[in-house]
Amino acid sequence: MHPSGKNRRKGPTLTYRQRQQARAAALSKRVAINNDVDSMLRVIDHEAKRLSKKHHRSIAWFQHQFFQGGRVVRQKRAVSVFNAAKQIEGFLEGRNGSITDEEKTSFQEIQTKLYQMGGAEFASKLPHGMQVFLRTQTQIWHNQKHTAPRASIRAVVQDGRLTLERVADELIALSARTDMETFLFAVKGKPEHSMPGFFAASEKGSCYVLHGMKRHTADLIKEFESYVLGDVEGLILNHNRRLAKCKSNIRRLIREGLVAITGDPKTNMQYERYEKLIVLEKGVALTNWPPDVPFGGVSDIGSFHHLRRLHTALTLEDPNERCKWVTLSSEELETRRAAFKKAEANVIPKQRKRKTHVAAESDTSSSSESDSNTASNEENEGDRRSKRHKTAHETDKENDSPSTAAKSKVGKKKGGKGRGKGKATGTGAKGQKKDTNTAKAAPKESH
Repeated sequence: MHPSGKNRRKGPTLTYRQRQQARAAALSKRVAINNDVDSMLRVIDHEAKRLSKKHHRSIAWFQHQFFQGGRVVRQKRAVSVFNAAKQIEGFLEGRNGSITDEEKTSFQEIQTKLYQMGGAEFASKLPHGMQVFLRTQTQIWHNQKHTAPRASIRAVVQDGRLTLERVADELIALSARTDMETFLFAVKGKPEHSMPGFFAASEKGSCYVLHGMKRHTADLIKEFESYVLGDVEGLILNHNRRLAKCKSNIRRLIREGLVAITGDPKTNMQYERYEKLIVLEKGVALTNWPPDVPFGGVSDIGSFHHLRRLHTALTLEDPNERCKWVTLSSEELETRRAAFKKAEANVIPKQRKRKTHVAAESDTSSSSESDSNTASNEENEGDRRSKRHKTAHETDKENDSPSTAAKSKVGKKKGGKGRGKGKATGTGAKGQKKDTNTAKAAPKESH
């Protein structure tokens, strides 16, 4: 169904080859049109230069007469004081956007002045400051009148479609003139906008997306749209990086506002002593803090949902609802000072226990004496053990020396007798074997 409500005729289904041929034909047609437009622009520029020399006027003046301010840029007239005066009621009624209390007071003063002078026709006779204020506010409203937040859904979709088509033509013409290769993705910014994803690219740009990135354009458009509409930042950043980024932005916004309102570039935010060091000393306060977010440093706020709420409050467009720094009046400052003194008087100071230095010294002396005693006892015990080991070793040597000597003498005697008596005594080699056999058999007999 077409947005206008009429049924749109569906074209025949084309093959891949037919789509390629249709794409190539459309591309060649656009290139031919852009070349013809470029040649015509060159002719117009040449004629503007010729006429400027002939009539002694600037080239820009003749280009404006030719309605040629550029292929995309369009000349706009400045806002006059009369037209700005006609919009005062719209500002006061809220039809021309939200304004602050100070701006509302200024508009009321200008309206009263115009009533006294006779109407908006005499707006040029207003003081210079009032005229500048009227022109500035009306110019801001005029620039924001047709932006997406204030326009209808149909106007947004139509504006986006026409602009993207013009940008696509410019990219193709740029590629034809300079051999630059480009590709462009565009998706809708809000779910209620009935606008499909847009993709425009040169020949090599589309080939790179399809073969280099190995992704189809429809898949990339869907992922990009889900990222924009669903705020799926997890596709790019993980939770910790998003948390750190949100905290750093909050710190920066709060500190920049504090520096701007105090004029001291070295000042810092003090959350623990906020009432004394910030409110009472500097005379400023942070207003419109989200009620469900605990007041404190961002490091003390563990919930990412609370951090996002605080960041949104610090970046709101409406100055009346934005979380911002304000200068306190003398009455408000005295009220805060009295409340702070009352709260300080109700605080019970903590009592600290006094340290017993004498007991600590006695404990340290006793512990050092016990350590020295244990060390001396260990040294004495080590000396005793070493002495015992030495005496035991000497006694073993004394016991072993006579026994070995006696054994050697007995062996010599037995060897001599064996050599002399031979088999009768049995003390030779055979006699030794018999003695060993009898020694082995002895315990059997005892059993």
